[in-house]
Amino acid sequence: MSRKAEISSLNARLKAIEENDLRRREENDRIRREEIYELLGQLHILLDDSENKPEKCDLKDEVPTKHKQLSNSDDLDLGDVLRSVTAQDSVSSRKAPRICRFYKVGNCRFGSGCRNIHTMPLREISSASSYYTSQARSTITKQTSTSVPREHNFAALLPTKDPRLRDSIPVNKYGERVDPYVEKPAEAIWEPYIRQVKRIRLCNAYYLTGRCTAKECNYYHGRLKFDPVDAIRYQLKTERCNKRARCRRLDCLYGHHCQSLSCDGAKLCRFDQYTHTQDLKVVRWETPDGRTAPDELQENRVLPDTSGLNIPDGLLILP
Repeated sequence: MSRKAEISSLNARLKAIEENDLRRREENDRIRREEIYELLGQLHILLDDSENKPEKCDLKDEVPTKHKQLSNSDDLDLGDVLRSVTAQDSVSSRKAPRICRFYKVGNCRFGSGCRNIHTMPLREISSASSYYTSQARSTITKQTSTSVPREHNFAALLPTKDPRLRDSIPVNKYGERVDPYVEKPAEAIWEPYIRQVKRIRLCNAYYLTGRCTAKECNYYHGRLKFDPVDAIRYQLKTERCNKRARCRRLDCLYGHHCQSLSCDGAKLCRFDQYTHTQDLKVVRWETPDGRTAPDELQENRVLPDTSGLNIPDGLLILP
């Protein structure tokens, strides 16, 4: 074997070793990330339970000193997190549930009645420790006002009139659904819509699809002085889809991440806090797995926000 061929062979072997080492590191990072994510999810449930049961001890005051120090450190150790969560679990009145593995793929048939946790996985592999530290800090201290601010041009990243929206689902590199941007309707449409739903709620299925399949629908199906379609679509996008970012229904009209520029993920937001820093860059288009049943659109789960509007009572229904 010539010297040149020998050098080439050694370089190839060295490259193969480096690639194998990189794959092993990435796999270890993935396993570590999933373990930390599961622990943080359990801790989040414990803290929420303590807020809903004021007669019991406040778990935020019971968090071990070492765990509080983790929120200010640059390196998050899995063993420290595990010991912290174990200490809190001894204070809790019940065993923390596990992460629902079916929900991760958008296929949990129990829905909101599932006894396991329905949350999304953390996403960043690089700079993982700083990301987990920020998540632990927001979970333990509940200082939502310090969450990462949104980019002012985020709406420009969202798909709008892409023809692929007719038969495909846009997702980011983490497999999370990215919604097309839905602009708030003009006041000439929005204010009449608000007036209407304050008195008599509309049947969303009827106005969006032209039909209502409910046997005894209690919502209005008649003529209006305005076209409510844009207002209904905008309102539904402000309501969180039960399947969250794993939803793959082609015509799902509910929101899968927050689209408000001024929202920082505070408690009043209907979307999970992590969606306010979600990667909105579309990297692929996936095949949908179904359509929304008409009876799922019968009514808004919540009334639209009417704050700041001086709206007198009165119907805008034609006889």
